[in-house]
Amino acid sequence: MQRLTMTDDKNSSEEWVISIRKAGAANMSKNFQTRKQHMRMVPEILQANKGFQKYFVPRVVSIGPYHHGNPMLQQVENLKPVIANMYVSDKVEILQELPAKILERISEVRDCYDEGSIQNYNDESLAQMMILDGCFVLFYIRCVHYSNEDDLGMKSVYIALAQQDLFLLENQLPYFVLKDLMDERILKKKDWMTVMRSFIGMNRVTKKERGREQEEEEEEEEEDVGVSHLLELLRKRMVDYQDSDILQFNRYTYRNIKELMAVGIQIKPSDSGSLTGIRFHSHGSYATMALPAIIVNNSTKSKFLNLIADEMSSDEPNELWVTSYVCFLSKLISHPDDVKMLSSAKILDNFLGSDDEVSNLFQEIGGDLVPNPCAYADVRYDIQLYYNETLSSWLTQFRRYKTKVYRSQLMDDYFKNPWSILALGGAILALFFTGVQAYFQIWSSPSECEGLCNYIKTTHRI
Repeated sequence: MQRLTMTDDKNSSEEWVISIRKAGAANMSKNFQTRKQHMRMVPEILQANKGFQKYFVPRVVSIGPYHHGNPMLQQVENLKPVIANMYVSDKVEILQELPAKILERISEVRDCYDEGSIQNYNDESLAQMMILDGCFVLFYIRCVHYSNEDDLGMKSVYIALAQQDLFLLENQLPYFVLKDLMDERILKKKDWMTVMRSFIGMNRVTKKERGREQEEEEEEEEEDVGVSHLLELLRKRMVDYQDSDILQFNRYTYRNIKELMAVGIQIKPSDSGSLTGIRFHSHGSYATMALPAIIVNNSTKSKFLNLIADEMSSDEPNELWVTSYVCFLSKLISHPDDVKMLSSAKILDNFLGSDDEVSNLFQEIGGDLVPNPCAYADVRYDIQLYYNETLSSWLTQFRRYKTKVYRSQLMDDYFKNPWSILALGGAILALFFTGVQAYFQIWSSPSECEGLCNYIKTTHRI
């Protein structure tokens, strides 16, 4: 048997430390590479749900390298050169300038995508893909804005599905590529901003804030600074980022909208078009909860899932507001009746057809998600506090009511007429005298006569 010396132990420990240091360095390098990727892929935890998979795959058009070459998308792929020519309005000089413009930033483009998805493309072919796909995206957006969808040369069902495809996480172009393709010889910069704002606005799940159109025009140019892609721009327009609240409760016992309304909580649409715009106010005998008004249609599930995937895959700090909102709403909507109440309050526009479909949608998405525990913490705390106080007040009132009913019943049964009173008095007196008699029988001292009799019985055995 080989013995380990002290030196061997020391060398083994050093090798162990070195292996850990190498693993840490490799992980730092991997994280650095990941941080550079803006066009991330859907996290495996979402892909593992078979019911979600179809919502991450384009059905009509591929944008970028992740789904490029899919034979199911070839019909629109063949249209891209035609659309690129229409996009530049037959201005050959613009088309000739685009390759050089994109090639200048091709290393940035490569850094945006997973290396395995672009290793088979040289710089020229990757730049051509960016140009054709980018021209398609911008021409599509422009046609939709100006209601010239017929210029796309696509069937109406393809046009509708293509709009959903443009907001898939794995179907994105770097936003700086789109901005480089927004040539002012095609549209002025201000017009491009208007077109993009309009397109993002019509694809929001939330409704626009009332009276904010002018503010949005002023903020739009600032909003796309630092944006990675079109889907992220949509998320920024739906979420007014703010710090999360401090977690105050670990457990929340309230359930759905129907139950909240039963305890006196009224619901109304919020003035905010942001998913963070949920407010709760107690007014003593009742309370109000304001929720952002949303539109639920055939694209809602796809948008929510891809926005959630974008949040989950991001290495940048974020508060998971979309994820947390869907979880919050899935708790409020547990039955078709909850959908009906939200619709009546003008908080939810249901274009799916049935209330069951909407209820199932939020249950399916929110069922396996983990929200930011601090998101909406103040709102949830206030709801729980009001809920507890209301139930406690109801319980106190119920006890008082039962006591009052018992007293009333006692008065009706025994004190309603004189004969009842006399009967009750007689019964009480009878009980009293029976008790007195029993007492004296048990506790009275024996008399002299009784003692003499007992003595005679004992001595003479009578």
